[in-house]
Amino acid sequence: MRQLLWVWMLLMAFAFVNDRCHCCLQEERSGLLEIKAWFIHAGAGSYMLPGWDKEDLNCCNWVWVSCDSTTNRVIELHLSFGNSGALEKDLYLNASLFLPFKELESLDLRWNQLVGGLKNQGFQALASGLRKLKILHLSYNKFNDSILSSLSGFSTLESLDLSGNSFTGTVGLTGLRKLAVLYLDSIDFKENILLESLGGLPSLKTLYAIESKFEGKHFGKGQ
Repeated sequence: MRQLLWVWMLLMAFAFVNDRCHCCLQEERSGLLEIKAWFIHAGAGSYMLPGWDKEDLNCCNWVWVSCDSTTNRVIELHLSFGNSGALEKDLYLNASLFLPFKELESLDLRWNQLVGGLKNQGFQALASGLRKLKILHLSYNKFNDSILSSLSGFSTLESLDLSGNSFTGTVGLTGLRKLAVLYLDSIDFKENILLESLGGLPSLKTLYAIESKFEGKHFGKGQ
């Protein structure tokens, strides 16, 4: 009987500590450390993502990470300028690094020298894993038209920033049924296919195209 009482007290103590901790999920904490290692390997240097430390159990308190106050799941990641070290190596997206964050709603990958995705780990894989993503910032990387068709899987996106990449407009955007805001600033369009495709985005309300160059003036239906 005394043994059972000790077991019960031990379980209650663990439950109390866990409740007081409000720690993030172990899987997500490990995932964040993998992302940090990814940037460091790219040449960003050990200064990248200060405070992201395996000894700190609560990654919800880490800089540029936001969690849901109830579930402690990561819902926002702000990773702009992550690959901004002196070497400035081109970086390939590795979608598997972001798949642990099932509740992620906002992902910021601006200014990271991203040129595309690893084989089978590009935006299609990312879209299949992040089913609640609403905001995606990809501006001022080195993407070209080849990634545009793979963005169609992000059916929950409401805001997409593609500014400052190497798009020429030869491929359109499809499948983004909830997209309301689109940024296409600082893009030198050589073709209008991308622009014409905007008429197929039923929820689109706002288009930003500051300092972009258009060879033609034919926009999609409703633009």
